[in-house]
Amino acid sequence: MKVEPLETVLIRRTGTDESELLNFLADAIEQVINIGTHFIKWEADRGGASVEKTPLIMLYRHILEMGDAISILLRSSSVDPCKAMLRSILETSLQIEYLLKDPETRGFCYMVCHHNKMIKQLKRMVENSQEQKDYFNQLKNKSYTDISANDFSHPSAQNDVNRLVNLINSKDYKIYQIEYLKTSTQKNDNGKKNKNPEWYSLFGGPKSCIELAENLKRKDFYEFMYRPFSSTVHGSDLINSNLQLLSNGFAQASPIRNNDSASDFAEIAIQLLTENQRTILERFNEGIKQYHTHWYASFRKEYLEPLRKYNNSLNAPSTQ
Repeated sequence: MKVEPLETVLIRRTGTDESELLNFLADAIEQVINIGTHFIKWEADRGGASVEKTPLIMLYRHILEMGDAISILLRSSSVDPCKAMLRSILETSLQIEYLLKDPETRGFCYMVCHHNKMIKQLKRMVENSQEQKDYFNQLKNKSYTDISANDFSHPSAQNDVNRLVNLINSKDYKIYQIEYLKTSTQKNDNGKKNKNPEWYSLFGGPKSCIELAENLKRKDFYEFMYRPFSSTVHGSDLINSNLQLLSNGFAQASPIRNNDSASDFAEIAIQLLTENQRTILERFNEGIKQYHTHWYASFRKEYLEPLRKYNNSLNAPSTQ
């Protein structure tokens, strides 16, 4: 039996004008993503096998994927879930900016933290290892009674552990591994050891996202975007964004797929994505920089200026 949604709760149909706007917003973001895909190749083709290449490409790929998801959501009038992607783009952008201020050192910091996390995970897959037994007991104590150690054993796990241990103890990684171990044994404000430190916290770096934003003088981004978006993502503040006050003094939940904020979110996404591109662009040659400048001039005229004009008209005070 098929059931139609209650349209006061879920609006799946959009009018022609709304669809045109949503498609325009999605197309604009797609153009930023499209030029961004070339950044992956440009970085990969840069001379030298610098250690920061891998974390930079992976971080930037994540930003592209989140931006692409926003374009898909906006085209379908699924606006509020974009907050999760915008939050992720912002946090990842901060990491890229921090990474590129000292690429070699921070590239090693990123990789050594990654390798240590992988070692911890892989040890749980080594048959009869103490780490596997401890993990198995934790799961059993949480009512996972129908599992066995065989469910998460892997025959190559020990070899993978050995390979990564040799790597983090190699000459190139030695000072970074020492710093990782030092940081992971330091206690936080609650007196607990930071067993899984963020890569950017090594060598006295920021210990959290808010400290990272402060370090980069991006506290405004954190306060006006990351914090409110986090509240929605974690479900800790859904009233302000999802409750509508009616003219009769009553209130009601706003309908799902309400696209009132679509153009604002699109402009925020474009701002974050293009600013991140400008950060990375400094690594490339003049030919690439000029190509991007030419692209941005065309993009600004075709998409960004009409979008800003539209948003300004929405925010203009009424003359009636």
